Amino acid sequence: MSWYVLVFGVAMIKLGAFTYWYNMTVFDYPAEESVRSVIPAVDQFVICECRSQDNTLDIAKKLQSEFPDKIKIVRRNWVTHFTQIASVANFAMDALNDDIDFAYQIQADEVLHEDSIEELTSMPNMLTEAKKTAARVKYVHFMANYQTTFPFCYDTLVRIASRKHSWEIIGDGVQFAKHSAGRDDIPEEEVLNTEIQVFHYGKVKDAEKGWQKEHDFMELYRDIGFPDPKVAEMEAKLGKKFCDYIYLFEDHVKNGTIKKFTGVHPFVMKDRIAAFKAGGYEQFVSEMEANVKIAFKDNNV
Repeated sequence: MSWYVLVFGVAMIKLGAFTYWYNMTVFDYPAEESVRSVIPAVDQFVICECRSQDNTLDIAKKLQSEFPDKIKIVRRNWVTHFTQIASVANFAMDALNDDIDFAYQIQADEVLHEDSIEELTSMPNMLTEAKKTAARVKYVHFMANYQTTFPFCYDTLVRIASRKHSWEIIGDGVQFAKHSAGRDDIPEEEVLNTEIQVFHYGKVKDAEKGWQKEHDFMELYRDIGFPDPKVAEMEAKLGKKFCDYIYLFEDHVKNGTIKKFTGVHPFVMKDRIAAFKAGGYEQFVSEMEANVKIAFKDNNV
């Protein structure tokens, strides 16, 4: 099958997106919002549902019923080790139709800002014209609530890539790279830097669901030093399975690297943010500032 579909003699270069889901409700992921944020920019969206123990498959089917011409659901088992996550991501990417030229990976706790839809939509043509085969996107990371940002371990990632140039997702699903000479490599001369902005909400959760997510996810990393001793310490301190992200990342409180968010959240997050506030959920700062809380304030959403 040709990589291009000819419409009135013009080659249409297609962009597809993919993601993978496991226990989205149990772990309190903005998975539905994530898909909705990207759908306007892509020709196809593959959701790999990893045989969840909650209603995750129902969420995927609901979205597919709304966007039957775009959303495709595939299924496989979830993983038992962090190095296997890339295999799930690549399985999802491979499920894109053959006529999809470029692939974009968005994870279930990430949401594309609507201001970036136009640039993402144009990315296949931009990459082709620039003679690049992959692209980086930018991130804003949130911790504890929707008004606190912090410097996570990356600012940008290679998340868009040509399906014809040997790019694949690596490691724990973090980004695209090329595998050669026994190592993963990112040839910078092939990568386009973009202004596409993705909001990462992985550390904003209901207290109990946050603890469950951190505990279960760390099990995948047990052989390299996880789970983090602070998780057990936090449980002992609070007397229950309660996730206090400020406590887990208290170094950011101490050194002042947490920042107040003054921008605008993606529109698709409006209802989720409102529900979070209405639930009265606040994160306690650790015992070194025992009487301090980060209170909610209105955001322009």
